[in-house]
Amino acid sequence: MAIMAFGMLGVVGMQATLRANADAAKQRSEATRLAEEKIEQWRSFSVLPTTTGVKAFADIATVRAHR
Repeated sequence: MAIMAFGMLGVVGMQATLRANADAAKQRSEATRLAEEKIEQWRSFSVLPTTTGVKAFADIATVRAHR
């Protein structure tokens, strides 16, 4: 009976460790997903809005191409 109780304590401790590791893995996975989503947003831009009086790269590239 004592051996069985000792084994059960080990199983309970192992379950707590596994649950904590699973929570950490889930958080890492979610952080990776959010980072990938943001990087894809940055990569997908086509035109950046410009402020009046400030030149954009497209304006500079167009001027150089016509010279």
